[in-house]
Amino acid sequence: MGMFPMGFVFSDNRSSFGERMDNQAIKRHLFTAVHMLGSDEGTVDVRLRKVYDGQLRHLMERLTLPHDIRQDYEQLMTDLARLFAEQSTVDPDRASLLARRVVAFYQQVMDDL
Repeated sequence: MGMFPMGFVFSDNRSSFGERMDNQAIKRHLFTAVHMLGSDEGTVDVRLRKVYDGQLRHLMERLTLPHDIRQDYEQLMTDLARLFAEQSTVDPDRASLLARRVVAFYQQVMDDL
């Protein structure tokens, strides 16, 4: 087990849905997404779907990001939506590629914000 208990989630309970998030809240949510990808049980596609549904998808309207980072986020979200909308069985290679992109996006946000 990692340094956090299974299912541990950083949350920003002070924000109501629809309210803009500050940089620290964005980083916490993305950290949670990366942590879930690396430590939750199940195949990569199952973990990626949980991250998409539980962390990333709900951030879209709440994020305040510089233009270039925002474009990367929107493209990632479009690609994830396509992956999960196409069929009930997800290609594990595509899921792995997108999981790596989530981690890369987290690193980009950590470096640039």
